Amino acid sequence: MSRLRLILTVVPWWQLVLLGLAAIGGAAYLYDYLDQQEHRGGMIMLPSPAMLLYAAGGKTLLAGVTAGLGAALIGYAAWRGLRARAADRVAAVAEPQPVIEVR
Repeated sequence: MSRLRLILTVVPWWQLVLLGLAAIGGAAYLYDYLDQQEHRGGMIMLPSPAMLLYAAGGKTLLAGVTAGLGAALIGYAAWRGLRARAADRVAAVAEPQPVIEVR
């Protein structure tokens, strides 16, 4: 099992929502930071995958991909939470109800 799949199945859905929100907030910060660095003329140090996105589409693409990953995490967490709720409902309906005999 891959590490990503393990994380996505073990981490509770609400923590994935928080992680997605953090990614969206980080994308906004990243866009602002890159904008400031471009205006100042400073050096930008980024990991290789981020630098490839920045070179291909600039700060908008890099921030958009980061926000998109955050939105995908939120969507996956919502789907997983709803699926768990539906499974709980099915399990509750499938349980046999105790029969009370009145004499």
